[in-house]
Order: sequence, then C-alpha cells, then structure tokens
Amino acid sequence: MTHHRFFLAAALGLLLMLLSGCAQNPRIAATWHGDRVSEPVDGILVVGVGNDLTYRRMFEDLIVRELAAGGNTAWASSRRIDSATPLRRESVEQAVRDTGAGLVVVTRLSNQQTEFVESREEGGVKARRRHDTPLDFFRYDYTLVEPADYLVARSAVNLATDVYRVETGTLAYSLDTSIPPRDTRIEIIDEAALAIAARLRRDGLVR
Repeated sequence: MTHHRFFLAAALGLLLMLLSGCAQNPRIAATWHGDRVSEPVDGILVVGVGNDLTYRRMFEDLIVRELAAGGNTAWASSRRIDSATPLRRESVEQAVRDTGAGLVVVTRLSNQQTEFVESREEGGVKARRRHDTPLDFFRYDYTLVEPADYLVARSAVNLATDVYRVETGTLAYSLDTSIPPRDTRIEIIDEAALAIAARLRRDGLVR
C-alpha cells in the first residue's frame, strides 16, 4: 500500500510539472486612478484600437459577449461606428451619446515581440501514378517523404486598456495585459478578451 501511494504521488507530481511547463497563462495588472467605483457601471462601450477591422471586431465582440453573459449591457464600437468613419475621439463620443454608455473601455497594442521557432511536419507517403494499368496497388509508385523543418512565427503581446467614466469624463482605471507567445492572432484575441472581461468583473467595474 505504501509503495502504491508513493508511485501515485510521484505520477501526480510529474503530471503537474508537465502541465505547468506546457502552457503559460496571461498576466494582467490593474491600476486605479482615484477612488474605486462603489458599484458596477452599466452600459459599456468597448473600443479596440487597430487598423484591421476584422480582428478589431472579433476582439470587441468577444468582450461584449463576456460582459453580456454577466448581465451587462455592452456595445462593440465597430458595430456602432461606420466602418468608413475614422476611429477618433469625436466618433467615439458620438457612439457614447447614441448608446448612453456609462463606461468606455479602450484597448490598444502597446508592445509585440515575435520569435521564430523551428517546427517539423510529419513525414508521409507520396503516391505518383505510373501508367494506365488495371486498378490495383501497382498503379502508383510509392515514395517516402522525409519530415520537413520550417519556421513558425509566435508572438507575445502587451495590451494597454484604459477605462473612462462618462459621468465624470475622467480616466478611472487601467489594465496591462501580457499574453505569452502564441501561434495565431485568434489565440491572442481570445485569451486577451477573456482576461480583460474577467478582471473588469473581479474589480467591480461591471457585473
């Protein structure tokens, strides 16, 4: 029984070590500017600053969805501001008037580091047709394809988020979100949006 417990504990410890080494979680730090809010503010306009409308909208929509799941009313700026209209203070202010938002959450990229890591695709079997013979295995020449090495770009990013209270017209709160190296923009957007929405909820700005 003692040996069984020892091996079980060792196996669990090894599993935890492997899991902790395989994935790095986003890091997020918050700063209050002045007094903390006493209760959640309803009506949040979410603004993602970026040139690519597709990714901007994806990011904003994810945050809006998370906020709505908690019972908040929220809007994506990319769906309230015409795509032909530049994202400027005036256009954001108009969106605030149109929606009646009480908070404006603005997120922008503050830093990006890209690294190239070597990866290897699996080998396989490549079939090449030989000639018109009856349908059988010997219609093709089969050759082994060696695994190929190639470089994959992985990016780590820092995002700066500022939260403005419409009632006072002041900067109330800021977030600095660090996403470890990821293979795709979609991974970065997903993790950042979830982390930001969760931290806003945790610190009481939203429900």
